[in-house]
Amino acid sequence: MKNDYSRSKREEASEADPLRMGHGWGKAELERPWALVESAGGESHPGSSHLAQLGQIVREGLIAAGFSPLDYFATDVCDGITQGTDAATLSLAGRELLALMVEYHLVSSHADALVCLSSCDKSIPAHLMALARHHRPGLLMPGGVMPPTGDNLTLEHVGTLRSLIAQGKASTKELENFCCEACPTAGACSFLGTAGTMQAMAESLGIAPPASAWAPALGNEQARLARALGYHLNVQADKGIGAADFFTPGSIRNAAVVLAAISGSTNAVLHLPAIAHAAGLDINGADIVQMGSQMPRILNVRPAGEHTTAHGWAAGGIPRLLLELRELFDLSAPMVTGTTLGDYLNSLEKSGWIERQARKLAVFHLRVDDVIRPLSNPFAAPPSLTWVTGNLAPQGAIAKPAATLPDARCMVGRARFYCSAQACLDDLLKGLISPGYVLVIAGEGPHGNGMPEQYYITEALAANPILADTVALVTDGRFSGGSRGPMVGHVSPEAAVGGPIAAVHDGDLIEVDMIAGKLNLVGTAEGELTDEQARQLLADRLKTMEWKYEPSPYRLANLFSKLAGSTDAGCGLIM
Repeated sequence: MKNDYSRSKREEASEADPLRMGHGWGKAELERPWALVESAGGESHPGSSHLAQLGQIVREGLIAAGFSPLDYFATDVCDGITQGTDAATLSLAGRELLALMVEYHLVSSHADALVCLSSCDKSIPAHLMALARHHRPGLLMPGGVMPPTGDNLTLEHVGTLRSLIAQGKASTKELENFCCEACPTAGACSFLGTAGTMQAMAESLGIAPPASAWAPALGNEQARLARALGYHLNVQADKGIGAADFFTPGSIRNAAVVLAAISGSTNAVLHLPAIAHAAGLDINGADIVQMGSQMPRILNVRPAGEHTTAHGWAAGGIPRLLLELRELFDLSAPMVTGTTLGDYLNSLEKSGWIERQARKLAVFHLRVDDVIRPLSNPFAAPPSLTWVTGNLAPQGAIAKPAATLPDARCMVGRARFYCSAQACLDDLLKGLISPGYVLVIAGEGPHGNGMPEQYYITEALAANPILADTVALVTDGRFSGGSRGPMVGHVSPEAAVGGPIAAVHDGDLIEVDMIAGKLNLVGTAEGELTDEQARQLLADRLKTMEWKYEPSPYRLANLFSKLAGSTDAGCGLIM
């Protein structure tokens, strides 16, 4: 690869050479192409704590491939650590901040190429957004996953135990013991939360190395992939490919199909549109759901399934899923290997890798079809995700039938309205919610409370056998990838901008149909309404109410609420 970009910038800025030499470079390093290694590493959580070590392996590979690496850092923050606190209101804003930091580092470093290292919920979409905006060679290296505990549990069970303790069905000692074991190593949590989902999306988009999603963190396989990144950058340069070239309508559609096939996190329906918009593509949440609407679930991984992403990787991971879904893809989509997706799959079939990989399942006493099945024999029929509309969500909302019991996917219930997620959780933990309610939490959208996850509420419901399939949750906030149960989120327009969800009253009759894609006010305490009557009632109520917010004490939250786009477009900043 040539160093044309860094050389031109060095000619413009005469201080660049002596300042680079000031941190140990010589003339040889200056004359090689510069590669920015943008890492989310830091001691913020297990998904990022190992990235500095992984970055050293990447450095070795870049130097061997003829690059001069530059290590830059902007760590992410874990939603699990902020969950249930006011810090959770900064989570989605953090995605935008990280994406801007990559742009700042890439432009100001004068790097000829970009490698992003990230593992988790906001750092991967942030890095993908940044890559989509730039035309220099670039790729993303996922940080992989941790193994499950000895009894095959993963972190999302903490929420379940917390709810069981509140119900008097579990002890604090059980929770204490589990907390000591829940995160056994570094890496992303080993279930299909947003972290595991976005690793899958990066690989499905073609901009992460094959088999890198869900690989064991700091394992030999991951090390081999990391050392090859410089080679991939050189291939991109030789072919005139830049990072933005990986984000095409076809590659976005490929990722959306995989999202449905794995029944991934609903947060991906926020992140994929934001990534697409960063690439200049007009693709919204409804489009993402529609692209995968006919796709059955062929992966048996929690929360929709039984196993973990560690099992998914051992069964062949994203490469095997891509093979199973080949007939549905745009096979002309580019990959970091320098080939098209079609060429890669042809070579994968002949390589023997899939067969060798499957032997790893013997450790878990599983067969491949326990974890990944062909399209002809899926684990569940479509849809995995549905786009929901109606008089309460004129611009749409998202539901996840695949993580919901069949009998709970369609219901009509009486509304319990909340302006605060905490107030709703308090009522749940006090036993004040009965079967047949539809819990409506408004004010949790990006222009309101910053769009935090409602994970503790969904876990409190799911952990209660009386409420798990008899109470629905509707909100303009969002959910954790580990959430399960009858829930509709991302309701748009949100309450803070005058959305009709703000006008729901206690006792209203709410229709939640996750299969037909309906979210409607269908009556009040006085009786049923036609759709026309319901729309008029909501409009009249909105005219007589004011939805006001106190500014957040956090400047980042206030900045995000002013600049965030609509939920259906992914909440990317509008500038």
